[in-house]
Amino acid sequence: MPARADRAFGDALRDGAKRRDPVLGALDVVAHVDVAVGEGLDADRLLAPARSRIALYAGGMGSRQSNYYNALARRMGWEREAAEIQDHFLAGRRAEAAAAVPAEWLSLGNLVGPESWIAERLAAFAESGVSTLDITVIGGAGPAETVEILRRLM
Repeated sequence: MPARADRAFGDALRDGAKRRDPVLGALDVVAHVDVAVGEGLDADRLLAPARSRIALYAGGMGSRQSNYYNALARRMGWEREAAEIQDHFLAGRRAEAAAAVPAEWLSLGNLVGPESWIAERLAAFAESGVSTLDITVIGGAGPAETVEILRRLM
């Protein structure tokens, strides 16, 4: 999520860049996003699988004491939500864990909406240092058209 990327990865990326051999060229920072371009899309429905995926990773990947994704959510500023997701998930309440994923994480960490919104989010990703987007088209325009729209908006 661009607005929280520096909190999540800033120090590690800066430290790594200092040690990186210049021969390797620029560091390629890749972010995965779900994409659906169009007017009037049901973002909640389209992003439901992403909500469940985040709950699985932040809640169930690892133990209560050692979960990289839960720690990442905490670094991004969602300490309370990360604890709630993990508590629900580890207790077998997967739907409640998914429901605890912050809507802002889904909205600002993916590209779902009209072209004007997508253009704004693309700029935010670029400004945060992302150089490559790994996309999954989840609705709206078809895959080929979505790629062309993204190319045009970048």
